Amino acid sequence: ETLTEDLAWLLGYLAGDGHVTRHKVLIACGLDEDLARHSTEILTRLFGVTPRIFEEPRLHPEDEGLVYEVIVWKAALFEYLTSLGVFGRQTWTVPNSVLEHTDDRIRGAWISGLADADGSFTWEKKHKWVSITSTNESSLRQVRSMLEDLGISSRWSVDQRNPRLCFDILISHR
Repeated sequence: ETLTEDLAWLLGYLAGDGHVTRHKVLIACGLDEDLARHSTEILTRLFGVTPRIFEEPRLHPEDEGLVYEVIVWKAALFEYLTSLGVFGRQTWTVPNSVLEHTDDRIRGAWISGLADADGSFTWEKKHKWVSITSTNESSLRQVRSMLEDLGISSRWSVDQRNPRLCFDILISHR
């Protein structure tokens, strides 16, 4: 099957906030209901499946809002997705089909999916930046290399304040 922008985005998102097992594919969308709907639409369009969106209360009762998860139970989807990539907090990798793709839009879509999962945006008076954070140093370095190939400069940062050692790619605009 051809790697499309939608599929590349989904693979990038799964690398950041996905959970792929033999029995289900779970996409954690946090507080973002629109992201849950977007993920559902992509899964339906690509695979003809009907994902369920679960709304769960937040951990602390005083916190407002719901946490959204998109889940599909389909073994064939597991087989297909794991043939394309490796998923998991410490083990995810950029799929070779994305790394070696000649279309910048495909590589950009994969990075966009990862950034939607593990990225954040900071807006201060003099500085604006996007960061992508992970505990997976080697794969995040692959992402930084892809950004450079796309003509996007970035900085590398190590966040040692976190209980787990985290690595950041920082993309800024002044």
